[in-house]
Amino acid sequence: MADEQSRLESTRMSDLRDAISDLRMQIDKLGPPPLPITQIVDSTNVLRINEYLSARDSILSKMAQYYDEYIQELEALTSSMLGVQSDLLDVLKKQSSMIKETADSKSTAQQASKRRSKNTQVFN
Repeated sequence: MADEQSRLESTRMSDLRDAISDLRMQIDKLGPPPLPITQIVDSTNVLRINEYLSARDSILSKMAQYYDEYIQELEALTSSMLGVQSDLLDVLKKQSSMIKETADSKSTAQQASKRRSKNTQVFN
């Protein structure tokens, strides 16, 4: 289940990156704003620049939306990873305490065994 969700998140992130990349290419294809042509009327030049700016603004709006979604996906992924990290830290703490308890009990058993063997040797 977690693997499926992770795969879906990864696919979503990849889709968003691709969409953002496509939008960047569209902006690059637009190139710089058109230069005014002196032979035509000023209002025509204004219309040409307006068309360019409208197309660019539309692309930038989509890009902002995709970046927002991408950031949300990153936040969800980061949150998930922090949860996993916390769980792993808890597991490591438990294992560490179990190892310490095992080592302490072995040490105590060895000390008791040494005392018994010394006591046995004294009586023999």
